[in-house]
Amino acid sequence: PQIDQGTEDRLRIIPPHEIDAMFVQPRQIRQRAMTIALWGTALRVSELGRIHRPDVHVPQLRLHVRNRMGETTKSHRSRDVPISSSEILESLMYCAELVAQRRTIHRTSFAHAMRSESERIGIEPIHPHSLRHSRISEWVAQGVDLAEVQRWAGHANIEMTSRYAGARRFVKTPAPPDGLRASRGAKR
Repeated sequence: PQIDQGTEDRLRIIPPHEIDAMFVQPRQIRQRAMTIALWGTALRVSELGRIHRPDVHVPQLRLHVRNRMGETTKSHRSRDVPISSSEILESLMYCAELVAQRRTIHRTSFAHAMRSESERIGIEPIHPHSLRHSRISEWVAQGVDLAEVQRWAGHANIEMTSRYAGARRFVKTPAPPDGLRASRGAKR
């Protein structure tokens, strides 16, 4: 596939302090869980809307993203994604419950909620897919082998994954404003 040469310029990597500041009100638990789950696993919103409890393997701390009949992943491959924290695990379990109860948020509604929340806390607008970009870039920056990141992300080819190798150079991560700094680590 042809790679858009300008993509890296549009790539928005979300700094952790911005993630921490989003959806901290008790009535926003569903949006908070979806944000943490997407950021922590690099799932696409459509994939998060199809996870089930058996997909979350607690002892192995991994999520199995299935290629289900009629509900395929974009690359048409199943994959396993590591779960790196208890907050991500809890968020995935919560999202799996929402799926079971048919209470997930449609991706358009979630994108609107993220834009509104970004405006409310005074940061550059965040699109849900930016959470995926951020996590993939984080894995690459941590030195995870590109072939492993490709598998975790479900990319069809290594060229797609290699775009993230230079993504960090486009990131300008200023210190968090005082209001955001105070929310980091706050009990949710």
